[in-house]
Amino acid sequence: MKGIQVGQEVFVVTPAGASIDARVQEVAGPTMTLALLSRMREPVASLAGADVALQFANRRGICRVAGTAQPSTFGEKAMEFVAGGRVEVVQRRDYVRVDAVVPVTYKPYGARGRTVRAMTMNVSGGGFLLAQSEGLQPGSKSAFVLELGDRAGRLRVVGKAVRTSRGGLAIQIVGIERDDREQLVRWIFARERLAIRVARDG
Repeated sequence: MKGIQVGQEVFVVTPAGASIDARVQEVAGPTMTLALLSRMREPVASLAGADVALQFANRRGICRVAGTAQPSTFGEKAMEFVAGGRVEVVQRRDYVRVDAVVPVTYKPYGARGRTVRAMTMNVSGGGFLLAQSEGLQPGSKSAFVLELGDRAGRLRVVGKAVRTSRGGLAIQIVGIERDDREQLVRWIFARERLAIRVARDG
């Protein structure tokens, strides 16, 4: 299916609204084999023939496609997803925003100036909200390093301060490598999935 690749992390939304973390193992036309990464309260077999949805991130943003679930020959820790509709963009990549406090460093006083350390308040595919903004004002540009942690690691971007917002300074990403952009979108998607699980289980 267009827009999704083997090895990509996704999640399945069941008819009850539960989400199941999964990874794509095989893609054959509209049918995908998914390795389940989180436990289900009900056996996978109970979803046989059920209407479910697959949600995932790609270059367009957060996408969703409706389909049906079927048991897999790979066993209880896998399922087959058969897409039954068109892929819909739920949120455009530049508008997907998650609350996230991550460390940021930048050099507002030039390459030879001292490094300033700050924290973000939220992060999106197109920028982030900086809690502290020493040496920056709307219109300023600087190189930033975001410490995303986990597998995402350090992300280097060029940002432009655009406005004050919600007690912080909004930074628009104006320079980023293509692979880093994809990494950022995947990281945001993972944070969004975590927020959904916390809300669901809480």
